[in-house]
Amino acid sequence: MKRNIIFLLFTLCVLSSQAQRKFRFGLGLNYPIPIEKGCNDLSYPGIYLNASYRLTDRINVDLGLHGEKCASNLDTSIEETSTLAIVPGVNYLFPLKTKKVLPYVGLGTGISFDNFGKGVFGHGMHLHPVLVPKVGIQFFKHLDVTFRYYITHPDFDRLMVGIGYTF
Repeated sequence: MKRNIIFLLFTLCVLSSQAQRKFRFGLGLNYPIPIEKGCNDLSYPGIYLNASYRLTDRINVDLGLHGEKCASNLDTSIEETSTLAIVPGVNYLFPLKTKKVLPYVGLGTGISFDNFGKGVFGHGMHLHPVLVPKVGIQFFKHLDVTFRYYITHPDFDRLMVGIGYTF
């Protein structure tokens, strides 16, 4: 009987501590910021999905799925590119005295499906590793503004600004 009571108390402690942790989803739009001359004409909004789990007050882990259409300035021409990146990452949060603003920095690494032309998975698709440093601010616990720089194959490097809603 004593073991059962201790087990129940331990289970209640674990469950109550897990209630303080946050698992959240986000959905938003990405827009490429041209960093090469002439790439502005072929930039289109993309979409991202994000799932995050807050480990501590200052650290969370996330998994993002980011799809974009942007441009790449090749030696002879500017080409439209389509990309889809799957990026798990870690973020460091900077809690302020106000709960209305939460700045953060993060780093993710994953894979990027890249292609020149109209579709990601069409003829000529390339799979590249990607490193994604990011900085962002979350407003009112729901509105996210994030800058991400995708470091991958030189033809597919890109800087993105994302605006989204976190549920």
